[in-house]
Amino acid sequence: MSDFPDLDEFFDPAMRLTIRGVEYVINPPSVKDGIKIRLFFDDPKKKGTGLDRLHWMAKLLGATFDPEAEEFSGGVWSQMEADGCSAEEILRAGNAALLRWGVNSEVAQVFWGPDDLGFPDIAPEKEVDAAGNRSARRARAKKKPKKATSSKADTASTTPAPEH
Repeated sequence: MSDFPDLDEFFDPAMRLTIRGVEYVINPPSVKDGIKIRLFFDDPKKKGTGLDRLHWMAKLLGATFDPEAEEFSGGVWSQMEADGCSAEEILRAGNAALLRWGVNSEVAQVFWGPDDLGFPDIAPEKEVDAAGNRSARRARAKKKPKKATSSKADTASTTPAPEH
């Protein structure tokens, strides 16, 4: 007899999402795929493109890509399509699943819910730099020659004062 209760008695690894009253059950990825999804988020060298993200979303929803038909089909993806879900709803479900197993349940729930903060930036480093992230701005600032004169405008803080 184990000192711990059977995990199945209190733990359901599946993710359940409801769209227009229909519950969709998204099963967790295999161990191999689960690790790849974690690395997709955790290791900046392994981060992929939007197409890589779409691949993982579709896979988590049980779909495969048919290159001849140029479409995904199968699993929960096809069930959602048959139920009349829009592309936005299907992709939102896929993103929530990707966040669930790539980050954690809490992040996925925030993404899914009304307080949606948007999908975390998972673009490859070169794309992020092109968009002007903080490290790219700092690198560009180091390359610029400093001004010889100083004025009040040059030293003014761009950070707003805290509200009291």
